[in-house]
Amino acid sequence: MAFSNTEIVDKVYKATLFRAPSEDESSYWADQLDQQLYTGVTLTLLGASQDVFMQRNLPVANLFYGIYGRLMAQDEMLFWGRILDQGASTEQVVEAFLVSNEFAQTYAGVSGLDAFKAIYARLWGGEIPSVLLDTYLEQLANEEMSISQVLLDIGSLPPKSLAVALGLVSASLNGVVPEFTEMDTLAAKQGALSDLFGVVNEPDPVVPVEPVEPIEEINGQLALSLSATESIVVDLEKDSLMVDGTAKALTAGNLANLYYLDARDQKTVSVSIQGSSAGEIYFASAQGDSIRLKGGNDQITLNAGTDSLIFEYSASTNGLDSISNFNIGSGGDTLDFNAFLNAANTGNLATQDATSTAAQTWNNGDVLVVSGNGLDSATAIAGLFGAAKTFAAPLGAAKAVVISADIVGNASVWYLTNQTDTGVIASEEITQVATLAGINNLGLVGFDAANFVA
Repeated sequence: MAFSNTEIVDKVYKATLFRAPSEDESSYWADQLDQQLYTGVTLTLLGASQDVFMQRNLPVANLFYGIYGRLMAQDEMLFWGRILDQGASTEQVVEAFLVSNEFAQTYAGVSGLDAFKAIYARLWGGEIPSVLLDTYLEQLANEEMSISQVLLDIGSLPPKSLAVALGLVSASLNGVVPEFTEMDTLAAKQGALSDLFGVVNEPDPVVPVEPVEPIEEINGQLALSLSATESIVVDLEKDSLMVDGTAKALTAGNLANLYYLDARDQKTVSVSIQGSSAGEIYFASAQGDSIRLKGGNDQITLNAGTDSLIFEYSASTNGLDSISNFNIGSGGDTLDFNAFLNAANTGNLATQDATSTAAQTWNNGDVLVVSGNGLDSATAIAGLFGAAKTFAAPLGAAKAVVISADIVGNASVWYLTNQTDTGVIASEEITQVATLAGINNLGLVGFDAANFVA
């Protein structure tokens, strides 16, 4: 029977990972099959090499056969896979086998010892050695091991494992549970998997035809160095990765764990990244990235390209971000406050001295820049507004972004939202949303209108 590549991906996932693939995984691996970078056989071998199969799913499938004397059907793979994915241990699953109605019917009138011997014989193809049996019985008597632990010990990788694994693939491919004797006979042949996929005289390859570009999350960290030609889009809220418009699955790990993304070795195209509500760490590529890390206190290190930093619609949804290597002035990096201001106005962008009493007028939606000492609190920023102050008091409800810095140190970015008493700015109306590391002395080298997205 011929299957589409999407169907092959679905069947292989269910046979090895005991679950259906996500849309992104299905699209990615179907594309790998389309490009002939993988075959059904090599994709199965990759799935079977995963820890979740070797250390969890295969031992469970082995004991399912050893206990019940039959191979798993596909719906049973998905059922027990879901139970395990929800946090059950393999030991708990084996305990469930032992208290099932099928177990009671299979071993009606059979002693526990004889049932254990029968399970061992199915998996190992012969009688359990007396020395090994005595050891297990002693450990059970001394409560050093439970019966489910003993069964997992004999079911981890017994001689009949290959026949059991082939049975999982066959059941998933064909929708019919094969007889164990058929799979046992097939296991002795070279090219057994190829036979299941209907490929004649093709031995099972050990490695893919061509290596797949590694995309690996390790301990919450991911380094990007991909041969993309058009675009890379990372969305940590949706746990998705798009490369050249195509969804990509990680070759190891899980995007849901990611908090640290390093694109410094990404040489071919820029990266567009959207963060989540958690605090994340991002190192930009040198290609000019679009960076919107959303909530949380994020740490962002820019690079040689012209990077664009997109801020959120309120201080509470943005968090307090730390930004390094921002390039100020014409041709430099950009700050996008449009979600907050609707449209940033740079008409009053000229740097003001904090000691000034000129009461510089300003408008709703302005970006205001001020240089002076001690401008590191909401109270200090609020104190800049009013009669004979640096900036005039507002004439009505208004929002603004204020960027403050001394002649040394870092610049601070503040959201100002004046809504209640529209003639006075209160400290409660000021919230810091970012720090621009190393940006200072703004009276000498100030921001350019090009640093802001209009």
